[in-house]
Amino acid sequence: MMKILTLLYFLCTSAVAAPITFVTESLPPYQIVDKNQKLIGGTSFAIMQRLTKRSQLNVQFEVMPWSRAYKTALTKKNTFIFSIARSPQRENLFHWVGHIRQLKFHFYGLSRTNKDGASITHLISNQRVASVRGSIEVDLLKQIGFKENENLILTDSYQAAWKLVLKGRADSVYGNEYIAKGMTKSLGLDKATFSVNFTLNQVLNLYLAANIETDEDLIKRVKIEFNQMIMEGELDHIITQQENIIFNN
Repeated sequence: MMKILTLLYFLCTSAVAAPITFVTESLPPYQIVDKNQKLIGGTSFAIMQRLTKRSQLNVQFEVMPWSRAYKTALTKKNTFIFSIARSPQRENLFHWVGHIRQLKFHFYGLSRTNKDGASITHLISNQRVASVRGSIEVDLLKQIGFKENENLILTDSYQAAWKLVLKGRADSVYGNEYIAKGMTKSLGLDKATFSVNFTLNQVLNLYLAANIETDEDLIKRVKIEFNQMIMEGELDHIITQQENIIFNN
């Protein structure tokens, strides 16, 4: 009898102690890492820190290239991923835990080379666009006519994509104003280095999502705290506070 109780206790304890992982990429101003690829700041990271504290969860944060983070979240139970864009293609692949923010996307190029009167036809025919492998931006670019190894250059990180434009190896990147500001800041560039050369008026929503096999009770627990943060205004407060820290220092 004692052996049975001991076994049951062990099994229950193991279930409770099952590892919970939050995966992400380096992407200022949402996730900011140091030279050792350790998360040290960012709007989304600050939200996740507060969320996991409110949820009383002991989690491990891991930074990796986006394509690997995405694959990890797809295949590993009890894995959360941020900041991920929600789309019809991804809808049934994850649990969508909480909405972080809405973003409007544009094509950005070097200000000194941008010309008035650009069109999407002109971009597809005459420009090379850099984007991150496995990202939602790549899916969108392919849908409108960009092709790998022709006018679409894939990189492992957003920093690498923006650096290609800076070096003249790509003409544009597809991103939003917050990423543009974050990249300019992290690369130590003048604010006027990049500018919008075309917009499709594409709006995307960033989320915290979780592996589809994640424990139901864990999903409920995190969702409750996330929604409470929204209702109490804490989420907006964190974003505003972090943006002031990032962009005004």
